[in-house]
Order: sequence, then C-alpha cells, then structure tokens
Amino acid sequence: MKKKLGFFVFILGLALVSGIIVSLIITEYVHYKIQYSSIIHLPFTEKSLRNQVIAGLFVNIATPIKGNVSVFGAHTQISSKTEGSLLVMGFLVETSAKIKGRTNICASTVYLNGSIDDTVLITAADVIITGRINAPVIIKAPLLVIDSTAEINNSIQHTGLLQASNPEVKNFTKKINPASQPFNNWLVLTLVGLIFLLGIGFVMSSFFSWHLNQTIKYLFEKPVKSAILGSVAILAFPVAVLFAILLAITIIGATAGGIIVVAYIIGFTLSILYVGTGLAQWFFKKVNKKKDPNLLLSMFTGVFVVFLICRIPYAGIFIYATVTVFGFGAFLGRRVLISKQS
Repeated sequence: MKKKLGFFVFILGLALVSGIIVSLIITEYVHYKIQYSSIIHLPFTEKSLRNQVIAGLFVNIATPIKGNVSVFGAHTQISSKTEGSLLVMGFLVETSAKIKGRTNICASTVYLNGSIDDTVLITAADVIITGRINAPVIIKAPLLVIDSTAEINNSIQHTGLLQASNPEVKNFTKKINPASQPFNNWLVLTLVGLIFLLGIGFVMSSFFSWHLNQTIKYLFEKPVKSAILGSVAILAFPVAVLFAILLAITIIGATAGGIIVVAYIIGFTLSILYVGTGLAQWFFKKVNKKKDPNLLLSMFTGVFVVFLICRIPYAGIFIYATVTVFGFGAFLGRRVLISKQS
C-alpha cells in the first residue's frame, strides 16, 4: 500500500511540475498580439514591434523589432533592424538588415543578406551568406554557402558541407559535430521534455484512459495501416500547414484550420505516449500473463524508456521518426474509425 501511495505521489508531483511549466509557457504568450493573413507587410514606422506572433504565407517585416517576436510564414523577409528576441520559422527566410537581438531561424532555405551583430542559431537545409557576420553564428544545415560578397569578422560554426568563394573565409569557420552540444543543455532539455510528457501521460491515464487504450489497441491490431497513415500525414505536413493558414484567414475555415493544427500537435507530441505505453503493456503481459498490466505503470515505464532512446544523438532522430509514424498513424486511424461509426 505504501509503495502504491508513494508511486502515486511521485507521479502527481511530476504532473504538477509539468503543469507549472505549461502554465509558464501559456503565461508567456497570453499577452501577445497575433496577426495572421495570406500576405502580411509591416512597413517602416517609428513604433517598434514587441510581444507579437505573426503568421502568413508571405511575410515582410520592415518595422523595427525590439521585443519578443515570433514569425511563421512560407516566405519571410526581415528587412528591419532587430534588437529583441526573434524566432522565425518557414520555408524561405531572408534577412537584409542588422540583427542585434538573439535570433533563432528554422527553415528550408535561409539567406543572410544583412549584418549579424548578435548570436544567431540557424537550423535549415541550406544557408547562403552574402552579408556581414560580426557575431558568432551557429548553423545546423547540410549545406552552407558563403558568397564572395560576404564579410566574415567572427566565427561560424557549421555542421554540413561548406562552399566558400573566398578561401580566407575558411579561417573563420569551424565544422562541429551536431551531437556535440553541451551535456548540461542536453540533460536539461531531456528532463523538461520527460517531465512534460509524463505529466500529460498522467492526465491521459487517469482521465482519458479509454482514449489511450483504444488508440494503443488500434496500433497493435493494425500496425501497417497506422504506419501508412502516419507516413502520409508527415509527408503532407508542409501542405497541411499552408492549408491551415489559408483556412485561418477566413472566419468559416478558422475552426477547420485549428483542428488541423491541433491534430499535428497531438501527433508529434503524444506519439511517444501511445507507442511507449503500448510497448510497456505488451512487455508486462509477457512477464506476467496472469494479470493485466497497470495502465499508469505502463505509461510511466514506456514513456521513460522510449523518450530517453529518442534523445540519443543521431540514432534518436530516426527512432523518434519511426515512433511518430506509428503513434500519429494510430491516432488518425482511431479518429477515422470513430467518425465512420458515428
């Protein structure tokens, strides 16, 4: 009895901590101004941008940025001076002004045409530098191209192939191992992610156990169909994002766009929960055939093991992709089955 009570208190504590983390994230963004449209052009004004979320197919920002700004767009142009914290996510990102604030860019292709005066972290497929680099830049991309017009005055750490027109530029560049991030950072991110997932798992196991069990049942009964649905959903992700943005522009389609976004958030976030809990249940059934495994114990064990495996450098990426394919596919398959039955 004491062991069960101790385990329950431990899980409840994890859920409480994860709830606090989620609350802090929500509080951080609750006062943000949100702008979305197919085309967004913010002209130069004396008033600067701060605490805003901007989303659109084509986004052009000429207004100075001095606060926390997040930009999501298929094609994003930053032609304004940046002094605040800037997050940019999209397919094509172009910067043509001075960047002084801390900036994170995640895109398919990135053009750095302006000057970089503060630390910038870029994750992309390819990065082209034609501007001035005056501060450290970390580029995680298979291809880095430094044009002959570029002026490099500080270090560039990159993970992929380097193409430079000027041989002297290579003196400022250093190829790094993608997995060589400091262990402390890896450990903190792992613990935060694990606590967050275990907190969600505790809520799902306690209050939505039927959904969790039925999704796991679908996964193990129809693994091939789950894999097909998950693969299609992941391959269609770029199109789905654009479609959701287009729907969000209209009042009628805003709900449908929100449903698409929520479905992908669930798919990418809870796949480890579905697959991990299912594998743990299968394992416990093999060990103790006379007794049905405890759902909460299965969730805790499965999520803990699968999440840690997914955090292994290099191999973890492929494992997480596989887990997402099956977990996301099972979630979608279960939803399709419910809609057919109703």
